[in-house]
Amino acid sequence: MASPTPPSSDDLPGSIKNASSLLQWRSDVGDVGRLGCAFPTQACRVFSHIGFDDSQQTGLFRISVPVALKNAGDNRKSVLYIYIDPEHISHLQRLPLDDGETTQLGVSALVSHARECTSPDDIIALQFLLKQHVTIVGVKGTVSLTPKSKAAGKILESLRSLSLATNITVYLPNNGTLSRHVDGLCASATRGSLTALQRHTFDTLYGGAGGVDIGNLLARFGHGSIQNPETHPPPYDDLSPTAEPKPSLPRKRKSDLCNCLLRSCVSFRRQHFHLLCRANNLVVCCVVLFHSAYKLCTRTCAE
Repeated sequence: MASPTPPSSDDLPGSIKNASSLLQWRSDVGDVGRLGCAFPTQACRVFSHIGFDDSQQTGLFRISVPVALKNAGDNRKSVLYIYIDPEHISHLQRLPLDDGETTQLGVSALVSHARECTSPDDIIALQFLLKQHVTIVGVKGTVSLTPKSKAAGKILESLRSLSLATNITVYLPNNGTLSRHVDGLCASATRGSLTALQRHTFDTLYGGAGGVDIGNLLARFGHGSIQNPETHPPPYDDLSPTAEPKPSLPRKRKSDLCNCLLRSCVSFRRQHFHLLCRANNLVVCCVVLFHSAYKLCTRTCAE
């Protein structure tokens, strides 16, 4: 008699799919890395797909990351996947949501960006301690990763940092179903009895086209590669070329300006002095004022 077909992750007793999430980890340079819920860029979102079958002792931990890559075509985003192999977990626990700054930042980010979460009571935080790193998966045939924008480049940089981490916390909505099975999930993973769901291998991704480990392609997106374009030239096409600076107009020197005024004053006096002599007292006053201005201009130029 044939054995029954194992259920898909959607049919598992403890499962959550396409749940808005925040990933948090300690990076290779010592700071806290975050991905999702507007980290590292405002538009960044990630989605968790977690499944657990206690009877079969199988599990799935997969996070999808939409990112704008040049080879995607049109305005569509490519989807990269983060896989946590159940057999690579040394310890898994439901993390208490304490008052620590790091924890509270993760909680507030999820409440702000996941419509399923309105308070900390709606959140589960799963902390993974890993024996081996996560696997970053792209569509089969991927030979390079070229972001379309700076924002996409920062997401790839975060993925590269995450791929080197061994202490990762995933904040995700508490859908009730997962909450009821989280203790069994953590116990099985920590005990080492949890294996991967065979129905969710890399070959089933991308509509059957299959996926491949692309971790080696993330190496050039190391820490600081986005901030230091001289040492790591960014392959972004949204940077407009730097405009040629317009040549500044030559500024006239003070002496040139004074000479110009002086010539104008002299010309005016020569042409109109005989008319001023025939004018009334008002015009004479104007001549006096003009003469004073002329003398002032001459003195200023001399200085």
